Amino acid sequence: MRRAGKGRYIDAAMVDGVLSMMGMNFVDWQTPTLPGRGHGVLTGSMPFYRCYRCSDDRYVAVGALETAFFERLWTTLDLGAVPNHFDESTWDHIEKSLTTAFETKTMAEWTTVFADVDACVTPVLEPHELATFDQIVARDPDFALDSVPVVPVFSDGPTRRATDTHVKTEEVLRRAGVAEDLAHRAAAAGIPSSVTGLSWPPL
Repeated sequence: MRRAGKGRYIDAAMVDGVLSMMGMNFVDWQTPTLPGRGHGVLTGSMPFYRCYRCSDDRYVAVGALETAFFERLWTTLDLGAVPNHFDESTWDHIEKSLTTAFETKTMAEWTTVFADVDACVTPVLEPHELATFDQIVARDPDFALDSVPVVPVFSDGPTRRATDTHVKTEEVLRRAGVAEDLAHRAAAAGIPSSVTGLSWPPL
């Protein structure tokens, strides 16, 4: 804008972002992969793609869709002959077998068992556990709940989000060329929750 003297209009809507993330699902809709609501490969209706409770009432997530992953899952759990996991007639057997197996150890124990097994089995962590989880530490040693990383990371850009959560209305308006007194009055006025019906956190 400074070089050309021309501004640019940005049309950004949350619904567009949601739709863009659904591209793969739209292609799969009403196919064997996603035949209908609540049914399909990624909906949890298949026993090899869901969470299982462990002996300590914590959970592990299982995402063993591909045959190689499922075979490693099954053999690591020592469950006998590997069934054809895409044959729906085997799902009841698979579900019961996995449920029984995962209930024999804690989440931490299963995390250790599958640490070096490429079977798509991972612990279901709580937020406060992320900063000490090996994979998170390896990727982002400075991770903290109040300082999440910037995504994506550009070579010449910041790697951390600013922790300052104060409203920047006045600063933004000034940068946009609004007169200082008008920017100050606009920021000070704000929009009261009595008008919008919204507040944070919502109560």
